[in-house]
Amino acid sequence: MPQATPLLLLLERLTRAVEALAQGLHQQRVSLSQVPQETPQETPQSSREAMRQRILTLLREHPEGLSPAQTRDQLGIDRDLNNTMHAMARDGLLRRVERGRYIVA
Repeated sequence: MPQATPLLLLLERLTRAVEALAQGLHQQRVSLSQVPQETPQETPQSSREAMRQRILTLLREHPEGLSPAQTRDQLGIDRDLNNTMHAMARDGLLRRVERGRYIVA
C-alpha cells in the first residue's frame, strides 16, 4: 500500500493542526474566563421604565387614583413625578381623572 503512507502523513498533520487549534481555543476560553465581567449599567431608558412600572404597580393598589405628590410620598422618592405621570397619561398608561389625580388606564 504505497499510497497509504502519504495519506497517513496528511492525516497525522491534519490531526496535529486540529489539536493545536483546540488547544488555542481552550487557552482563549480560560483567559476570557479570567476577565472580570462588567455589570450592565442601567440606561436612562431602563431607569425610566422601572419608574413607570413602580408607578403603575402603586396605582393598581389605589384604584381611586393618586396625585404625583402622593405617588412620590408612597414610593419614598425625592423626585418630582408631575412630568413623568403626565407623559404616562400621554402614552396611554394612565388616565387623568381630575386635576392632578391619575389612575391606571
